[in-house]
Amino acid sequence: MSTSEQREGRAPDPAGLRVVAIGGGTGLSTLLKGLKRYVTPATVSESDRLISVAQLSAIVTVSDNGGSSGRLRKELNILPPGDIRNCIVALSEDEALMSRLFRHRFARGEGLEGHNFGNLFLAALCGLTGDFAEAVKLSSEILATRGHIYPATTSSVELEALRIAEALARSSATKIYVCNLMTQANESLGLSAADHIRALNQHARTDRIFDYALINRTPLSPELKAKYALEGAAQIFADLDDVSRLGVTPVLGEYLEEATVARHATVRVAQDLLRLVNERNALQSERNRMFE
Repeated sequence: MSTSEQREGRAPDPAGLRVVAIGGGTGLSTLLKGLKRYVTPATVSESDRLISVAQLSAIVTVSDNGGSSGRLRKELNILPPGDIRNCIVALSEDEALMSRLFRHRFARGEGLEGHNFGNLFLAALCGLTGDFAEAVKLSSEILATRGHIYPATTSSVELEALRIAEALARSSATKIYVCNLMTQANESLGLSAADHIRALNQHARTDRIFDYALINRTPLSPELKAKYALEGAAQIFADLDDVSRLGVTPVLGEYLEEATVARHATVRVAQDLLRLVNERNALQSERNRMFE
């Protein structure tokens, strides 16, 4: 529901929700895969009982400075395309084929070795248009993505944001934090679910950003647990009482899927995200009717 709709007491648009996902890395593209199936005119099964998504947008971080993206950023003076590329693939109509093509990494070749085809594709379009944001838009059109992808900035930046945080805190939209599955070496070792939320609040210089937090309750298999332990990593501890004390409603779910690594279960995450937004909007509409 938009801010203006809430101020004026109108009901949510029956055509569907307007959903914005903010982030980067594999987490954002994984989430988009799950949300894509609800974007109209995609078919949503009756069993899901979810309102459809009229508009899906992704605001993607562009501060990566490693790997193929980092090399292109340095050599061509463009924004790093890696996270953008993953989101385009996640939202494309033919995800299986595009995923293989855009994630193809050259194993040899002077100047090509280590580069990713999707990154080079975006770099080429950027060279043609002279505008990274336009290159992202054209790439999305070429691959018929089910959503809009926007770089968080068109300036060359390191990790820093001013006022994006203030606007988020003020917004009356439903704000949901999808908690990490695992801690990460040199970044979040020892941090619990509440610690992650607390850190985001501190960076945003606000008491509370989120209304809900999706927190995994599925235990890791002994084999994968041992693999992560070699890196000093472990599952995020779900300290639900501490999360609640931060003013955030914790939502436990079976959000873990295992392969060679731990990944979020895209369908279950998407279902709970849309369910929470739908329920909150319905509650708000009921409150508005009571005070009319």
